[in-house]
Amino acid sequence: MKSNVIFKIIIFFSGLALSPHLAFADTLAYRCWSFNVDGAGGRCTSPSLIFYSNGQYELGSEKGTYGMRDGKVILSESQFRGLGRLDENGHQIIFEYDSNGRRHTVTYVLAPGAVR
Repeated sequence: MKSNVIFKIIIFFSGLALSPHLAFADTLAYRCWSFNVDGAGGRCTSPSLIFYSNGQYELGSEKGTYGMRDGKVILSESQFRGLGRLDENGHQIIFEYDSNGRRHTVTYVLAPGAVR
């Protein structure tokens, strides 16, 4: 079962799921797991990051398109986050960025039942 989920995630982000004949998943949902500023952890209150097989994403009121480049997740409308790093099994997306002179790390994890 675990390898099936990993396969669906890889196919989804590789762009193959954009074909209606190869759509293994309609959506992927990642919930915010941790929020760090300069190494100090905090409660993550960010909304879930939802990816749709049509190339669109939602993060609260932020909506746009997503893509992959060199193993990095690109969100078209992200103002701060920059590129996200997808871990080797696709279960986490980590965004690392600087804002107001401080280093931020936000980690999203694949939500239970998120591969539909």
